[in-house]
Order: sequence, then C-alpha cells, then structure tokens
Amino acid sequence: MFNFVKRNVRFFIFFFVILVGAIIYKSYMPLNDVKETEDPLMKGKEVVNVWLYKDESSETFEYLANKFNQENNEIFIKTNIYYKDYANILKTSMVNSDKVDIAQYGFYQMFTNKQLLNLKDIGLYNKQNRDPYYYYDGEPYGIQISSSTIKLIWNKDIFKKVGIDASSSPKTWSELISICEKIKDKDPSITPIEVKLNDIEDVKALFGEPSAKDNANMYASLWNYKDGKYDVDGMKNIISVYKELYSKNLIKFVTNKDDKVTNKYDFANKRVAITLSSSNEKNFYVSTAPLDFELGISDLPVFNLNKQDNSFYYLKSKTLVINAQVKPYEDKEKLKSQQEHFDAVKKVMEYLISNESSSVVLKSNTQLPSLLKDKDISTLKYGEFFNDSKYDYEVKDPSAFVDLDSKTISTILLDAIKDKLAIEDAIKQLNDQYGNALKTSSDYGNIDIDKYKE
Repeated sequence: MFNFVKRNVRFFIFFFVILVGAIIYKSYMPLNDVKETEDPLMKGKEVVNVWLYKDESSETFEYLANKFNQENNEIFIKTNIYYKDYANILKTSMVNSDKVDIAQYGFYQMFTNKQLLNLKDIGLYNKQNRDPYYYYDGEPYGIQISSSTIKLIWNKDIFKKVGIDASSSPKTWSELISICEKIKDKDPSITPIEVKLNDIEDVKALFGEPSAKDNANMYASLWNYKDGKYDVDGMKNIISVYKELYSKNLIKFVTNKDDKVTNKYDFANKRVAITLSSSNEKNFYVSTAPLDFELGISDLPVFNLNKQDNSFYYLKSKTLVINAQVKPYEDKEKLKSQQEHFDAVKKVMEYLISNESSSVVLKSNTQLPSLLKDKDISTLKYGEFFNDSKYDYEVKDPSAFVDLDSKTISTILLDAIKDKLAIEDAIKQLNDQYGNALKTSSDYGNIDIDKYKE
C-alpha cells in the first residue's frame, strides 16, 4: 500500500491542485458571469452594470431593466443580482473590475474607502424638505429609492370575539396594554402580542421608533442629531411598557437570530392577536400565508397624544450608489468614451429613481417606494402598510458606519424587560455599548461626528 502511494504521489498532488482550482473557480464564478454573459440586445449599446441584492423586489427591478432595454436604442442595463455573499462579491468586483456602475449599498467601506461618486458631481442632487439622500460626512452619495415602515397590525376577528372595538387602533401604549389584558382575560390560549427581537433593525423598530416619536430631536437609531450623540436614555419609557407587558404574561419575544418566520406564522395562524410588522413583510400576508381574517393596520401607539407631529423614521432602505470610477478622468484618448459612459450611467440612475419606476414598484406590492410622493394605496391589498405620511428620513445619522453589537444590545434589553436587570443599570450598559461603538468608528476615521448634527 505504501509503495502504491509513493508511486502515485505526483498524481495525488496533481489531483489536489485541480480540485482546489475548481473550488476557487466555483467560488468566483459570479464575477466571471458578469464579464462573459451577454444579451443580444447589448450589441452596439453602452452597457451600464447595476448590482442589486436579491430580495422580494428583485423581479420588479429586472422587469424595469428589461423594459428600459426594449425601449432604448443606445443604452443597455445589465442587472447583476446576488443573494448569498452579495457584499463580498460586490466588494471584490469594485476593486478588481470595471463591471460595477450603479450598486445597491452593501458595505460601509464603499464610503470610507472613497469608492463612490458624490451625487453633486453627476447632477443628481436636489435637496428637498423630505430628504431621500444618503449622506456620508455631510455629502450625498446615495439615493434611498425604497424604504420600510413599521406598523402595528391586529387580528380584527380576535378583537371582535373578545369584545374590543376592532375598527380603531390603540392610540397610546397604555391603551395597548389594556387591550392585551382584555384579550388574555377572555381567551388565555391566545398570545396578546408577539414581536421579533434578533437584530439591530428590530431594536430600532421596537424601541427606537417609539422613543423617536417621543423626542423631536432623535432618530429611530437613537441618534440625537441636535446633540451629536446616541440618546439611549430615551428608551426608558418603552422598556417600561414591554416590562409591564412581560410581567403580566401578555407578550412573547422571538429571539432566535435565524428565525425570520415564526412570528409571522403565529400571527397568520391566529395564535397571536397583535404584532409589529415591517412593510417589507406585507407581501407575506398577501401571497405566502394569505390571511383568512380581517386585518387591522396602523402606525405605532404614542406616549403623548400631544406629540403626534413628531416623525416616525424609515427603517431598512434600498439605497443606490454610483461607482466613483465612472467619472471621466484626464485621458484625451479615452475622454469621449468615458463621457458617453458617464452620461449613460446618469440616464439609468434617473430612470431608476423616476416616478415611473417607483409607480411600478408600488404596484408590485413588494416594497414601499418612498421616493414616490403621491402614492395611491387605496387599491392595494393591505395598502396601509405603505402609508408613510408620518415618516421621514434619518438624514444626519452615522449609524450605518457604527458597528453595533446587536446580540449584546438585545440581551441587555431583554434582561431589563424580564426584571433580571434594573432599567437604570440597563441604560448604563447600553450607553457603554453605543458610546464605545461610536468612539471606535470615530477613532478609526470612519466618520466625522461633527458632520452628523445640526
């Protein structure tokens, strides 16, 4: 046996090298696809590569690209859509190829490494009162073409069954607690309210939105844009609400980081009366698990009815940015072709952010096109998910560039809710978490904090 191995050692080495090469090739196949795959409609056209993260609206954006390509004789939009490892593939492509023109924001180093084009340099910046631009250190580098809202939703059939007026939503958090108590008293088999808490977006939705509504100078991220710091103290009221609900066995938290569906299925299957749901989950209740009961949808309750003019804030957004390499540079031989490509990129970006494209996204029922100002949601099933009349953008917020530990933050919040930790002690620990993360980002030069306050 030993002699057999010894005689064939070169063969084994050769086989191992081929195997490793195949694995590497497979790993980077998507990059090769970007370079080699061609559509017949590309011929003779200026090709603009658009990179998107695969989500519920991907097919809609592919449709928009195909529509553009059919109608345009000079420019071709090539969509590159990835789900698994999108950020890493995009990161590699931006460094090693010229096949990225427009991309959905995927990693904060795009900003810190100066890989993006300032929208002022391409004539795509037009400051507005309701400002959809994505800023880095005070300069506009991205446009948020779609965003998500957080809504309180409830099973109207359960409300009616236990004798609660199903037509109107709870206006205050105190009223919500009273409703949950009535549900528990009338039917103990039903969980009055269930929510998901497993990432930083959940922290923003469950704790940040109610706190921001109560503080005119704070975003849902807890960033106080007047003082230029995280205002964690603002969470005390909402922590107290969840603590009371938990002490009375009225609320359940789904905390498994990999569990994205239990909360939604529990609600759809009538095991839960009330939950908080993102507008991105709207289509789940329309198509994936169609509801056989009447659904109530409203904005979140407030602490003080006199503060209803304060904004809620958009959560996750689809933000488009432009590769800085598309800007023409001083090379007389290539300047004409560079300018043609630059103009094509601008035209494609204008198309993607247009009212025409936003209207198509709205009708697709997949995402909320926050750029569209006059939205007719009356014909949409569960259209109230897309009612963003009280929502605004977090314009001066550095949080995308601050590495927050969502697991630790969620654990501290749950410990306070479950009375394992005093609220004051929890606030102190949370201040440390947010403050240290902000300091690290500032020390490493990721952000200039002074650029994120008014």
